[in-house]
Amino acid sequence: MKTEEITVKASGQGIERAVSETEELAFISGLSNKQCLHLRLLAEELLGLMQDVTGQGEARYTVEQCETTYVMELNADVKMTKEVRRKLIELSSRKENAAPKGFMGRLRDSIAAVFLPAGNTSTGMKVGLMGLGSPSDYGTYDTYSWTMTQYMEGVKKAQSEEAEEAMSEMERSIVASIADEVKVHIMGSHVKIMITKEF
Repeated sequence: MKTEEITVKASGQGIERAVSETEELAFISGLSNKQCLHLRLLAEELLGLMQDVTGQGEARYTVEQCETTYVMELNADVKMTKEVRRKLIELSSRKENAAPKGFMGRLRDSIAAVFLPAGNTSTGMKVGLMGLGSPSDYGTYDTYSWTMTQYMEGVKKAQSEEAEEAMSEMERSIVASIADEVKVHIMGSHVKIMITKEF
């Protein structure tokens, strides 16, 4: 079972409907109240991330259920307008609270860093920070991929203060605590983010 594609905008339009459709699918498929709440929280986090990354743009949202697995998918094309570029540069060069806050903050900043022109990222906004890697890793200049599972494995193996902080952030994160997987794929100006939850 899959919801119809819902257009959501950074202004907030469509977000309430997307969350409502997620809850309705969970309810129809017989999930408990707690499980429905988990899907709702994941949807809200995903849609909040979209608002930060797309600037004034819009995205397409769906939820698909296959047996006991639910996949929330968000697809957006980031149009690099002067305003979006200004906001991303502002985000990367802020003087106060320069380090991103929490797991989703790190993810948001890492995605945003991909769209900045070379030389406009601060130390805290390195593309490789969350394992998005470098463009040359994938043979195509503008393609990046990331999964939460790989990130968590890397953090667990690393022996550093930053790794300890990242692990602590994941333990406090709604998404990292509830979701079974988060995947980000960026190709050119297209961003696809998928959150998977199995019950």
